Amino acid sequence: MSRRRRSRSQKKQMLFVAIVVILLVITGLFFGITEWKKMKERSSYTSSDSKDREKGIYEITYNGDKYSYNNDILSILFIGIDSSEKMEETKEYGGQAIADSIDLLLFDRGNKTIRLVPINRDMQTEIHKFSLSGYDQGTYETRIAYAYSYGNGGKASAKNVITAVSDIFGGVPIDNYIVTNLYTLNTMNEMFGDIEVTVPNDDLAAQYPDLTEGATVQLSGQELVDYLHVRDTGVDFSNQGRMERQKSFIDGWGRQVKGMSADDAVTLWNKLSADHEFMQTNITKNNFLKLMEYTHEYDYDNRPIELSGEYQEIDGKDTFFTDSKEREEKKIEIFYKKNNY
Repeated sequence: MSRRRRSRSQKKQMLFVAIVVILLVITGLFFGITEWKKMKERSSYTSSDSKDREKGIYEITYNGDKYSYNNDILSILFIGIDSSEKMEETKEYGGQAIADSIDLLLFDRGNKTIRLVPINRDMQTEIHKFSLSGYDQGTYETRIAYAYSYGNGGKASAKNVITAVSDIFGGVPIDNYIVTNLYTLNTMNEMFGDIEVTVPNDDLAAQYPDLTEGATVQLSGQELVDYLHVRDTGVDFSNQGRMERQKSFIDGWGRQVKGMSADDAVTLWNKLSADHEFMQTNITKNNFLKLMEYTHEYDYDNRPIELSGEYQEIDGKDTFFTDSKEREEKKIEIFYKKNNY
């Protein structure tokens, strides 16, 4: 039976985004403002957006007004996949892990701000599907969570998610990506210990009696993993409750990070770098240093830019539908500047 309801305003700031953002903040503070000025003379951030300009997205017209793409925008797509196995690129396409979280982090170098654009994993959109050998068979509509699964578990999977997210906003360029999985939680827990949260709902109360709405608890081990990952697939639209728990974790995480020493920050980064089989990225060391500079200098706006929509149950799957007009308006709000001539 198909049911339709208006979704609640999503406050999704996903775990995997928080991990990397917090890491950048901490490391940036460690190096200090003097070192950043020295780095500024030695490094610059390069963006591979020339091909995107050829797509005709640089100048657009909407409701009679002309807009230009905001070249100050630098974007990073964070993809959290539903796996704790090593990330290995395979020869055959398809059958890879699906994306549990997809989030776009935007650095605006003009007004020196950082914003988050969460993408609902259940969103119905066009994604590319490939043959076993990697031949592009074109696009068809399905949930965006499958975009990573249809690739090869490496660059092709990440690129497929990037393409799908870019197409949601009319083909805007997405500069970089970071892919993480559930193993990252173990690294975080080892470094920080238990994380204190205020539980937002009773979704896991049957399995964990201490996880009742309003309770303040310390999370660690398997309970931490389940708090962030588990949802009852037998309940319609249960991803919403999981998003609420992930948000509460990020709030608790932020409080705990404030007490982190500089030495701990360096140790954490070294650990993440060593665990390269559990994290994929196309960010170079030089560009990473520049990103840390931005994170140190810019203001983080903790109000996510969200796409509202409606949930439907399609073939037994929770499916999220967005409005094309709103997507266009959000695209202009996020990525464009109105021409004054």
